[in-house]
Amino acid sequence: MKKISELKFFLLKLFGFYFFWLVSSHFLSYKFAFFSRIWLFFYHIFLKSAAFITISFLKFFDYDFVHSYRQFALIGSPGIIVDNPCVGFGLTFMFWSLIISYPGKKISKFFVIIIGTIILVLTNGIRMFVLVTGIKFNLDINPVEIHDLFNNIIYIIIFMIWFVWINYFNKTNEKKLD
Repeated sequence: MKKISELKFFLLKLFGFYFFWLVSSHFLSYKFAFFSRIWLFFYHIFLKSAAFITISFLKFFDYDFVHSYRQFALIGSPGIIVDNPCVGFGLTFMFWSLIISYPGKKISKFFVIIIGTIILVLTNGIRMFVLVTGIKFNLDINPVEIHDLFNNIIYIIIFMIWFVWINYFNKTNEKKLD
């Protein structure tokens, strides 16, 4: 049996995580109540975390606003509604998958996942803040364009975190992937 190269093993693990995401999001979370509760719990945590950041920014800048579980609005504006695809769980899962799949020490992976997740949730909270304030001041914000822009920004952030981790903090991997 041929020894599988590190690059192939990395890509295989990454594909495995992606397959798990597809099966979880499109099958398990709809067919099994227990799994659905676990999956929705993760969405809830991401929503509450981004909401906390958004509300903190709104308070810091002394805006008059109202909010509920998924809705945020400045007084006198229509505001935004945050649905599950917008809470950042999918992109963060992608980030986790990338880090876990790449060779390296578990403790190093643990710390980069924690720090990276905080950065990604903070970025999502800032995005929600920009949307809420932008709608109030009629900045011609198109939610679809903001969604795409946000995803591109997150992809860049994920790549930068991964790049910094690989080159400066993942010292166990002196030889790079084949």
